[in-house]
Amino acid sequence: MKRLILLAAVAVFWPAASFEAKPKPLAEPERDSLRMRMEDEINPAFTELSHLMFHSKTATPEQVYRAAQQLEQKAKALAKGASGETEKQAQFAVYASQFHISARALLNTAGEGGEKAELEHWFNHVRATCEGCHSQYKDEAR
Repeated sequence: MKRLILLAAVAVFWPAASFEAKPKPLAEPERDSLRMRMEDEINPAFTELSHLMFHSKTATPEQVYRAAQQLEQKAKALAKGASGETEKQAQFAVYASQFHISARALLNTAGEGGEKAELEHWFNHVRATCEGCHSQYKDEAR
């Protein structure tokens, strides 16, 4: 009975939110926003497209088109956000623009029902742009 009275008293005088409040998770260290965008958005879109084009035996042209569309949208956002305030940033902006142009060409080819060789051609342009940029910047960012 004493416990019940004590609980009632605590409930009256203590804000209700304190009973419902969950402990806050420890904050993750802040990650570089470009690295986050690459890891969380662009790499998964690129990997999905690669899987559909080269590894899936059941991928439909519509699935390839949708995956190319996702990659193109990510590439467009990356290119739009790239600036050329410093020499390094200007070079990155060139890579981002090349990435978007190649992704757009891949999307257009997929949308037109392009042959596998044509799709692979533009996919290889996208990959080469990624590799060129990574060879220049990725090791520096670590």
